[in-house]
Parts: sequence; C-alpha cells; structure tokens
Amino acid sequence: MGLLEKINSLQAKKSVGLLARAEQMGRKTLPFSVWADRFALKHAAIFSPYNNFFYISESLDIDARTIALSVSTKDFWNGSLDFSKREFQVYSKKEGNLGRFYQFFREDSRHDIEDLYFLPFTFNSQKCILMLVKKQDENFILPQCDSSFISSLSLISTTEKELTIEDIVRDISRYIQGAQANFFIFSYRLSLDVLFSGIDITHPDIKELVINSMSKVIFERLSQLFPEPHCVVKGVNSEIKILYFTHDDVDEQFLLGHIINTFEDYLGKECASSLLLLNAGTSTSEKSAQTFLLKG
Repeated sequence: MGLLEKINSLQAKKSVGLLARAEQMGRKTLPFSVWADRFALKHAAIFSPYNNFFYISESLDIDARTIALSVSTKDFWNGSLDFSKREFQVYSKKEGNLGRFYQFFREDSRHDIEDLYFLPFTFNSQKCILMLVKKQDENFILPQCDSSFISSLSLISTTEKELTIEDIVRDISRYIQGAQANFFIFSYRLSLDVLFSGIDITHPDIKELVINSMSKVIFERLSQLFPEPHCVVKGVNSEIKILYFTHDDVDEQFLLGHIINTFEDYLGKECASSLLLLNAGTSTSEKSAQTFLLKG
C-alpha cells in the first residue's frame, strides 16, 4: 500500500460513521476539518485558552492573518459572551453589532461577513469557544445545538496523526524506479515574519501556539499539492521537505509560482510572495532519498 493509499485509508476509516462510532467508543478523535465537514461547515475555528488569553488553535478556511489577530484577552470574551449558556450566541451585520469582532479579520474581508456564531464549550476541563462564520452569498445551515452536537466537540483532536518517516521511506523504492527524485525545502519563515511585522504578540509562548496553528494548515495544503507518489515531511524552523518524483527536469520557478498561487488566499499576496522553495538536489538513488527525508 502506497503513501497516499495509507492516508486515504486512515481518512476513510474516520469518515464512515465517524461520529457515531467515536461516541460509542468514547475514545476516538478526529481532526477539526473532518469534524466540521460532518456538519457542512465552511468557515469555522476554535478559540482555546492560554493563561489570560484566547487564540485560534483549530481552523477551517480561516486565513492566517485572522489566526494571528485572534489573540485576545479573557476579559474581552467574558464581556462578549455568556459562558454559562450552551447555545450559539450570534452577532450580525443586520443588527449592527459585529464591530467588536472586526479586530480579528482583515479589513478587506470584513464586508463579506454577515453573521458570527459563538458557542462556549468545555474541552479537557478548559473553557473554549467555537466560532462559525456566515459569509455573504454562501449557503449556511446552523447546526442544531443539541446534546449530540455539544458532545461531538469533545471528539475533536488537537494533535495531528501523521505517518512516520519510516512508513514513508518504505514506499520510496516503488516510485524511484526509472524516475528522478527531486529534493526541495519549502520555507515559510519569511512569510510569517512579514505577517507578524504589523502584529504585536508580546508573549512568546502564545505566538508559538499561533504559529503552530498556521503550520497545521500550511502542511495540509502543501500535502494536497504533492500527492502520491510525491510526499512532504515536516522539517524544523517553519520548513517542510518535499520529495518530488519526475522523469524530466523541474522548472523550479513554475513550481514555486504554483505554490504561491495556492497560498495567496490563506497568507495574503504579500506574505505568499515571500515563500521560498530551495533546491536541495536530485538523485536516482533510493538511499539518497531516504537520507534527505531522515536527515535533510
């Protein structure tokens, strides 16, 4: 079974009757994006607490700047929501009370927001907040906030389940036969520097948590760009290793341009233009490919 087949197998097992089986087992968890898809949600996020702050820890189709701007005080949320209520609390453009939440969104995206729905809930004994965004001209069905929906929130996984490097390198021999392995290092560190240049997050720990939230989205998007037989592996310092199999030489600028276009909506044009794709060499050797992934 190849890399993508393994991933698809894991996702399929999660998708078929996932919520029902997870509730029955009482232990199974699922990624936020999968959970949100079960309820046909398009734009959603979870605000999690850290010390006296909240920040977006999980997200679906929420741009990086919103995640960076999500750092907010507990006092702000205590003054905005009733944490004793287990129901959606709505702020809407029609009612004219969205203004206090505009601080979380890019200025050019605020006009698209019609309603914001917030649901306080408890996760791992901590107060969290689910945010749903209803945008202009989009179909939106608000989930029924019953006991089943609220209990499903406890099934959301806050950690990523990944294949190990060992799982990946075992498949390399299948793909390198008659092909060239191209080694790239994708770096988004400069993009994050540009993003945070106008955003002041003074607490280094919470800034790291925000970066981790963004990194999960970036890795997922890049994984979709390089499906089997190619693969991506997390590196360090906001870098991701890419193993790209081809039978011809790679046009690096074309490849980078495609990556930048993919990330413009998430990072914004200026930040996406700072993405880097570093050529780390090529090889037709299985051992070289494994070394690149294992040691870089």
